[in-house]
Amino acid sequence: KIRHFLKMIVVRDFSDNLGMANFNLCDFNGMANFNLCDFIGMADFSAVEFNDTAEFVWVKFNGMAEFVWVKFNGMANFNGGEFNDTAEFVWVKFNGMANFVGVKFNGVANFYRGEFNDAASFDSAEFNDVASFEWAEFNNTAEFLEVKFNGEADFRWAEFNDTAEFLEVEFNDKALFSGATFYKINLTDAYFEEDIEANWDSFEDTIDCNGITYIKFIKNFRNNEQFGDANRAYYKYRKENQADKSISFSKLSDSFMCISCGYGVRPENTLVLGSIVVLFFTFIYWKGNGIKRLKGSNEDDNIDVSFWDGFYFSMVTFTTVGYGDWYPTDKYRKFVMLEGFLGWLLLALFLVTLTNIMIMI
Repeated sequence: KIRHFLKMIVVRDFSDNLGMANFNLCDFNGMANFNLCDFIGMADFSAVEFNDTAEFVWVKFNGMAEFVWVKFNGMANFNGGEFNDTAEFVWVKFNGMANFVGVKFNGVANFYRGEFNDAASFDSAEFNDVASFEWAEFNNTAEFLEVKFNGEADFRWAEFNDTAEFLEVEFNDKALFSGATFYKINLTDAYFEEDIEANWDSFEDTIDCNGITYIKFIKNFRNNEQFGDANRAYYKYRKENQADKSISFSKLSDSFMCISCGYGVRPENTLVLGSIVVLFFTFIYWKGNGIKRLKGSNEDDNIDVSFWDGFYFSMVTFTTVGYGDWYPTDKYRKFVMLEGFLGWLLLALFLVTLTNIMIMI
C-alpha cells in the first residue's frame, strides 16, 4: 500500500511542497519507489528501514536529505540522483548493493560511520563539497571510478575489507587517508591537485597504481617532511618498475642497485651486503690457508691461519686499508683483487646513499 501511495501521490505533490517530507521511523517491507521525485524542502528518512529494494533513481533533493540511522536491507538505488543541499548518511547500513552511480552531491555528503556490507558503486559521481567517509566500513568491493572530488575527500580511518577501485579519480582538494586500511586499492591514473594526508603504511602492501601516482605520493611525502614514507614509496616504485622490465642490462643493474643500496634510500642494505662479502672471503682465506704473515726472526713459516686471522685480513682488504702484516699466497691474489674492488664499490655506495638520506632529512 505504501509503495502504491508513493507512486500515485509523492511524485505529484513533493515538487510543489516547500515543507518537510517526513518519513521518520517508517518501515518499508516491500519495494519503495521514489523514482523521479523532486523534494523541494527537507526530506527526512531518519531511522527508516527498507526491507526490500529502495529506488531513488533520478531523484532531486533540493533541501537537506536525512538518511541517518537508516537500514537498507535490499538494494539502495540512487542512480543519477542530485543532492543540492547536505546529504546525511550517518551511521547508515547498506546490507544490499549501494548504487550511487552518476550522483551529484552539491552540498556536504556525509557517510560518517556508514557500513557497506554489499558492493558499493559511486562510479562517475561528483562531490562538489566535502565528501566524508570517515570511519566508514566497506565489507565488499568499493568502486569510485572516474569520481570527481571537488571538495575535501575525507577517508580517515575508513576500512576497506575488499578491493577499492579509485581508477581515474580526480581529487581537486585535499585527500585525507590517515588511518585508513585497505585490502587492495587501485589508484591508477588518479589525479591529486592538493596534498595527500596519509601514511605509507596504509598503502605499502595494498596499492596498485602507475608511475604518475607513485611520483605524486613521493613528492607529497617529501613536501610534508615525511621522509621515511617518501623513501619507502620510492623503493616500492622502483621495485615494481624493475619487475616490469624484460631481461636486459638495465634490469640487471637495477637488481644490483636494489640489493646493494635499496635504490639509494637504504644504506643498511650496503652494510649487510658488505658484511656478507667480508665473511665470504674470510672463509676462503681461512679454509684455504691462503694468507701468510710477514714472519719475524723466531716465527715458524708453516703457522695455520685461524678464522680471526682470515677475518682480519678480509676486513683490511675490503676497506682497502692494507696494513701489510699479512699477504696472500700466489693463487689467492685474484681473490684479494676482487674483494678490494667490491669493498671500494660498496663503501662508495654506502657514503652516497647515506649522504642522500641526510640531505633529504
